Amino acid sequence: MSLERPTAPAIPLAFIEPCLPCVALKPPSGEEWLHEVKHPGQRLMARRDGNGVRLYGERGWDWTDRFPNIVDTIGLLPVKSCIIDGELVGCDENGKTPFSRLREGPQDGDVEFYVFDLL
Repeated sequence: MSLERPTAPAIPLAFIEPCLPCVALKPPSGEEWLHEVKHPGQRLMARRDGNGVRLYGERGWDWTDRFPNIVDTIGLLPVKSCIIDGELVGCDENGKTPFSRLREGPQDGDVEFYVFDLL
C-alpha cells in the first residue's frame, strides 16, 4: 500500500484542519504546558458522527479507505460523535516510527494512530 496522496475531495462541511507542529527556538515552559512527541508521520483528523467515521488530512484529503482498522476502532468508541487530532505513523518491528516506513506503504495493521487532542 502506498501513501501517495488520494484524489482531492471537496472539503467537507465543518472541516477542521489538522493541527500541525511548528518550529520554535525553545519549548515553552511552566506548569500549564504539556508537550507531545512529534512522530514522523501523517497528521490526521478523525471525525465520527451520524454518517460514520472519516479520516482527513491537510486541506481535506480523505484517507478513510486506506486505513479501515483505524476507522473500525474509532467506530467502537462509546460516543455518538467526536473529532480526534492525531498522527498516523508506520511502526517497524522494534516499535520505532521512521517516516520511511510510511513511504514504503505499510499494511493497515502496521499503522498506529497516535492521538494528541480530543476536540
